[in-house]
Amino acid sequence: MEGHNYNVQESQYEDVLLMERYAGLMVPAFLLFGIFQIVLGFMGLEHFAGIWGVIGGVAAITFRFMLPLTIGTFMGAYGVFDWPIWVAALVTLPGLLFLVPALLADIVDYVRLRR
Repeated sequence: MEGHNYNVQESQYEDVLLMERYAGLMVPAFLLFGIFQIVLGFMGLEHFAGIWGVIGGVAAITFRFMLPLTIGTFMGAYGVFDWPIWVAALVTLPGLLFLVPALLADIVDYVRLRR
């Protein structure tokens, strides 16, 4: 490009510094949101199923089956906090995005082990 003195290495270095700055902010934000989802899930399970819901949630986490806690997150947002259904779905969506591929991978592993 004529007339431009563009240094690729310097630009890439600036991009890396920018990514590091945002990573330093995003990692704690994602951790806090994950903790919020877990607490909200247990609140929803406790509100709709009582102590047995909480026991079931702990058992589900113990056996790495996150569907009850994901459902509890939706119930906690919608039923306990009285948020609109679309906000409750948005709060629950990240859990579902990780749940579906993990569930499919478990099914595939089970089918492979049966052969």
